[in-house]
Amino acid sequence: MIIPHFFKKLFFTTTTCVAVLFVACSESDENITRSTADGQFSLTMEAKQNWVRYGDSLPVFVRLTSLNGELSDTQELDIEFLPTNGSVSPSNLSFTFTGTSDSTATVFETEQAAWIEFESESANRASSAQAEIHALFQDLQTTFKIRLVGGTE
Repeated sequence: MIIPHFFKKLFFTTTTCVAVLFVACSESDENITRSTADGQFSLTMEAKQNWVRYGDSLPVFVRLTSLNGELSDTQELDIEFLPTNGSVSPSNLSFTFTGTSDSTATVFETEQAAWIEFESESANRASSAQAEIHALFQDLQTTFKIRLVGGTE
């Protein structure tokens, strides 16, 4: 019969279109973790939500973790933030990991964290409906994506 074959094609075509739209319109993650090329550190950025209203702010938690445990030498490590469609405060973070070779130290942390605040542009100044926070750390560049919305979410 020709009618059942037509409905099979229609069902397949509709299902395929819906799947493509779902993948194309998928939400940005509310957290992202990336590791340095040498595998010594991971950088995590996370927020309670992945969207913010135009002109509002979104707190973002930033965590730097030593993947090799305690460091032997003390290191001061910097992360720089470059936003699009908004601003970030502070624009960089510095973390000091005390090394085990420091004879005066008693605590050796393998993870440090702090908050940054993203403030989005107003709707008439934003160049798109998506903002990004690019985090630069050593050889690592990671991007945290934020959807900008107009009304209530």
